Amino acid sequence: KRIARYLSIFQEGAARTGITASAAVMHIDEKDMISALPDLLPGQSVNNRTAGSASVSRTIGYSVDYSDHATPVALMPRMVAFAEQIQAAQEDPACDVKFCFRSVNDDLGISFIKQFYGKIGRGPAGRYNAVAEFAAKVAGDKYADDLAEIWHLIDKSISLFDYLETGGHIFYLGSVHQRWLTRPLVAFPAELKPEEKDYYRQYQFQAQSEADADNMCDLQGNCWLSGYGAANLLTKTVGNAMPFINKAVSLTEKLLADVSGNDSVKQMLEQTLLKIRLYRCVVRNAFNVVNFQNILDRTDYSVTPVDVSPCIGEQGDIRYFKVNQLMRNEVDNTLEIISIIRKDPSVFRMVDIKYKSVICYGEDIIDDLRKKITIMENHRRDFERLYKSYNR
Repeated sequence: KRIARYLSIFQEGAARTGITASAAVMHIDEKDMISALPDLLPGQSVNNRTAGSASVSRTIGYSVDYSDHATPVALMPRMVAFAEQIQAAQEDPACDVKFCFRSVNDDLGISFIKQFYGKIGRGPAGRYNAVAEFAAKVAGDKYADDLAEIWHLIDKSISLFDYLETGGHIFYLGSVHQRWLTRPLVAFPAELKPEEKDYYRQYQFQAQSEADADNMCDLQGNCWLSGYGAANLLTKTVGNAMPFINKAVSLTEKLLADVSGNDSVKQMLEQTLLKIRLYRCVVRNAFNVVNFQNILDRTDYSVTPVDVSPCIGEQGDIRYFKVNQLMRNEVDNTLEIISIIRKDPSVFRMVDIKYKSVICYGEDIIDDLRKKITIMENHRRDFERLYKSYNR
């Protein structure tokens, strides 16, 4: 009864403005939910269940970057996903529909949903017919098929990472909350001086010990990405996704080279290309971080390094070789992120420095990225305290 009265407050408030509204509450214990169902009034739901235990809520769009797994890329085109969401709502006419837009500037998303809400045919054919029709509207018939394929490739790659979610997606909990993009890959994070650490540590969403905070795979007290198995699964996922991402990049570059006389289409394609490239950098960063931490986790810090490969033709301790390889890749990846943001800051989700927080990067991100590279280079030789280099 208390839950029903609580939800009624919002419905009554909306009614005073002339709006008939539904009201919902989530994350209620299963036992309490079952007890509450008989007392719910029309338009009220608990954990997406009404008095009749029906599913009542479907979402079209994305709520900022929590549910959009392309984060922190800003406003990645998600036309295929929008089409699927619209189809799901059409197939459940009794449901309540929530429209969530990532920004008032999400022009493509808003236009697509306005044009096709309630009007998409069934199945994959209906979905892609709508996407192709919208592509023709945006770029013209000549480029419609290529643009529709780019949008398809974007969603195909993103969907491969959907399973990497537990109370938040890997690119939200890791890339943003744990500051993967801006924190350095170093052998001894606990030894970093305040001026080398505070710039990212104070924005980590981390409530455990400092040792836990130093573990790059500790995501808010949960280490579900730690260990060989997790690193291997992520590596396979990245390997499956990269061909789609790379093809989307090359196809967008091809379109850009062919487009002429249409500045609006060219600008849209330029932004799309930067967004896809930035997303590729986010994926690479996650791969580098998780595999880097996996090597450190399997290293005995109490043992004096020994030469495990005395032959001149060998690489020394393979862990040292792999660490250097990951660090080199991450430096290059970070430089590409800097280049992309400099070309168009709008493709990266960031806020004014005074609003910078654990859930969002600030407009000083380029400074942080450069600081990351400097710190990594300054501490590159620290790994010789862990692994013996060959020919030394």
